[in-house]
Amino acid sequence: MTALPQPPPPPPPPEAQLIRARREALFMSMRQAAIGAEISPSAWAEVETAKKKVAPGVEIARKGTAKIVSQMALFLHIAPGEMRDRGRGDVADYMEAILRTVESEPRLTGRQRDKLAGRIRRDASDG
Repeated sequence: MTALPQPPPPPPPPEAQLIRARREALFMSMRQAAIGAEISPSAWAEVETAKKKVAPGVEIARKGTAKIVSQMALFLHIAPGEMRDRGRGDVADYMEAILRTVESEPRLTGRQRDKLAGRIRRDASDG
């Protein structure tokens, strides 16, 4: 029997395309970006490609959670509005909540705010 040709996979969703374009513009590998955003390289790849490997040769469609996609976007300096424009209002809302938390601490120095933002991202990935 001859196998039927498989249709090409659908393109990744708009937010994943933006993340990939921004990462590539910064000349970063997926692994480098994942480490910088404090998420696993496999989680980064799943969001960016919109696929999850569930068995050898078997992939399913995957949509990134608001928490993970917001970590990625914040690391790449993508604005919440850019995520909202791509249909991910949930991600934009999550990012805005993180940014409000950091910005509400005027007593902190820039470095302290960066550390706080990093801690918020880590806490989000643990939740």
